[in-house]
Amino acid sequence: MKYAICLLLLLSCSKPKAPVETAPVPAPVVVEAPVAKPAPAITHRAPYTCSNDTCTRYFPLWKSMVLKRGKLTQEWFDDHITPDDFHTSAWNAGESLTVRYKVSIDWADAINNDSFLIKLNQAGAPYMSDAEIEANIAADRLQVAVSAISPEPLKYASQAEALAVMRAFPEASTLEAKAITYMRPGMRPTPGMKERENGHLQLSAHGVVSDNDNRCVKGLLDLVTGEVDVHTDACRVF
Repeated sequence: MKYAICLLLLLSCSKPKAPVETAPVPAPVVVEAPVAKPAPAITHRAPYTCSNDTCTRYFPLWKSMVLKRGKLTQEWFDDHITPDDFHTSAWNAGESLTVRYKVSIDWADAINNDSFLIKLNQAGAPYMSDAEIEANIAADRLQVAVSAISPEPLKYASQAEALAVMRAFPEASTLEAKAITYMRPGMRPTPGMKERENGHLQLSAHGVVSDNDNRCVKGLLDLVTGEVDVHTDACRVF
């Protein structure tokens, strides 16, 4: 009997154990490095091409003066300034050239006009040389007006954002955008604003406070610096 019990114990001790199950090891996660996207290519507009003799004669001169006065690069000029018309006109002092063009900065477009005398109203007077025209413009004589355009970006992301700045003033909630114009030399500063020869685009606005009381509100905002003037005035002058 003792031998039988020992035999049973030996058999039970020698029985192989069942394998222990282990949790599967997860496969390593491979994180791909982000692929850098190439920067968008910068494209520039083609330079302006003249379509008449007056433009062919004076466009290079006018452009060089605009570049100098605003300290602009050739590429900035081509990308933001679009000439529209070159024409001459006679008046008491002589013959002047007028250049109409569009200035586009961010979301804002403004039509501007430059002009300068090219011939004096004197018997036998020849057309001025480029050097004479540039000297007159540098000295700001003979009723010249060549703008000094600033390449600075605008302070506001949209016209609506700029208009909201003026509407925040008392009695100015009715203001509506009137025009985007250009601060050009030779123009008198608006009351409440500094000298206007700074090369910035400006947003003008107008609204009615009380038609019965003949009271309107006017606003002018420098779109680069944020300098602003909002005031009430008569809607109609009798």
